[in-house]
Amino acid sequence: RIMKFIQLNKNKKLYDKYTTLADRNIRQNGYNIHTTIDKKIYDKMQKAKDEFDGYGPNKTVTKVDPKTGEEKSVTEPVQIGGILIENKTGKILSFVGGRDFKKEQLNHATQARRPNGSTMKPLLVYAPAMEMGVTAPGTVIADSDTGIRSGGRAWPTNYSGRYYGLVTTREALAKSHNVTAVKVYQRTINQKPAKYLKKMGFSDLVPGDYENLATALGGLTNGVTVEENVNAFTTFANDGKFVDAYLIDKITDKNGKVIYKHKTKPVNVFSSQTTYLMLDMMRDVFRYGTAASVPSMLKFSADWAGKTGTSNDYKDSWIVASNPKVTFGTWIGYDTPSSLEAVGYGDYNIRNYRIWSKLINTAYDVNPKLIDPDDRFKMPSGIVQRSFCAISGMLPSKGCANAGLVKTDLFNSKYVPTQTDNSLIQGKYVIIHGKKYLALNSTPAEFAQSGLILNPDFVKKLSNGNIDPGQLIPPNDPLWKKILAPQDKISDDGKAPASIKLNASGNKLVWQGSKSPDVIGYRIYSGGKKVGSIPADNNLSYSVGNGNYYVVAVDIAGKQSGPSNEVKIGANTSKVEKKNKSKNENTKEAKEKDKNRTKDKNNKKKS
Repeated sequence: RIMKFIQLNKNKKLYDKYTTLADRNIRQNGYNIHTTIDKKIYDKMQKAKDEFDGYGPNKTVTKVDPKTGEEKSVTEPVQIGGILIENKTGKILSFVGGRDFKKEQLNHATQARRPNGSTMKPLLVYAPAMEMGVTAPGTVIADSDTGIRSGGRAWPTNYSGRYYGLVTTREALAKSHNVTAVKVYQRTINQKPAKYLKKMGFSDLVPGDYENLATALGGLTNGVTVEENVNAFTTFANDGKFVDAYLIDKITDKNGKVIYKHKTKPVNVFSSQTTYLMLDMMRDVFRYGTAASVPSMLKFSADWAGKTGTSNDYKDSWIVASNPKVTFGTWIGYDTPSSLEAVGYGDYNIRNYRIWSKLINTAYDVNPKLIDPDDRFKMPSGIVQRSFCAISGMLPSKGCANAGLVKTDLFNSKYVPTQTDNSLIQGKYVIIHGKKYLALNSTPAEFAQSGLILNPDFVKKLSNGNIDPGQLIPPNDPLWKKILAPQDKISDDGKAPASIKLNASGNKLVWQGSKSPDVIGYRIYSGGKKVGSIPADNNLSYSVGNGNYYVVAVDIAGKQSGPSNEVKIGANTSKVEKKNKSKNENTKEAKEKDKNRTKDKNNKKKS
């Protein structure tokens, strides 16, 4: 059907001929066209769409008039496209084609093509990867720098602008981490997973879509319609089979004779196991992920599984979700692609979630049993539950269990973890300029700390040596606070560190750090004896009593610098010296008095 339509579009003469013949037959022969549309739901949705006041502001854009070639200013509203499909049959039960058909005759549900953003991730990235045995919900991926640069900047980036460290694909999908999605896609792209999109009705793919990493984030060359995107999601609700959505159920002539009847031809796309795992992951989008606010907007509680999406520069917002009966999705954006961000109108994604909820609530009012079925997605055979280490995704080791980082998830029984985790080692580390490095055998114990450390061999394999290991630790996760991600060992250069200049401030010794890059600490000496030591990353000062002091720098190999200049703190005099001084002063005073008495006697004699 789609290919014939495309062929007609490419041949204008043939297209005009068939269009004329079809129009004449419909008008003259009394054909009755039976659609799949539920008129009550459709009418209620149009009313709800018109009443909704949260789309966002209009924008003025400059367009070229195709007839005159002149530029003119045009005011464009935020547009909407939405479609409701019955999963098992593929019937299109209702759709929303736009804000006002009288002003614009473009059906945004079936004709407008746009990037589908992160709604692409289940279709192209995670489901194909699970089908190939490459990933599972509990597979751990390093959400960290990919090493790819675009315009001199790291690519891709997450919506928040930061990295999330070692995360499971389940969490990455729920929170819609872009970096993780691209890293998973890199593992499968040579097997051209875009072939799955073609099976699911994406009709305008080009060769570049099979090779470009950006396709994983919805960066299709020609985009996709709302109908195609939503229809693809019904594959998960149909146990891995794609059922092409349709609008014309049958056509009868004036005598009631059926001259056309739609026939459903399901296409096998994914296994039952992949399908269920994908559905279970997409449930989390509504539990704690990007659409966690949606359930509170609904009048009912169904078993929803779906995905949200945003395109580059916030130009498109999507939400698509399935329950066991129906799949419903909406898109909002401007006809001339432009950012949906607008001061005073709230988050643009929330605006889309609100209209999605309003429309599906309206459908629920008309047919509760259809929109809120009692049944849930059923788990097939071949799905097992297994424990794994949250660092590596492997079977838990004793170290991982002691660290409290054992998790449990669902797996396809064909692809359960078989190797035991080797990501952690118990070891010593030092801190240099805020970064952690593995201690050497010769590193002085006084400057080393003990802890659970990510195995350097594991880190190298995970990062290919192109990222800061610190990126692997998930931020703000209390379970990871005791896990350290050290840099590689620092090689011993055989040189003693540079000495430092020492100063005094009251009863404190103060100094600047050594210029040598591998200094891990400082030792304080007085009278040739060590009286204290502090790590290099501490505040470089040390409180002491009276005496003469000097400080040496110590490097990671244990070598010391030469002594600093010596600093004197306090008077540094003994009790004996004080006593002798007092005695001498008293003796001097007595002698002075005797001298004065003798002088007085002599003066009296002269008188």
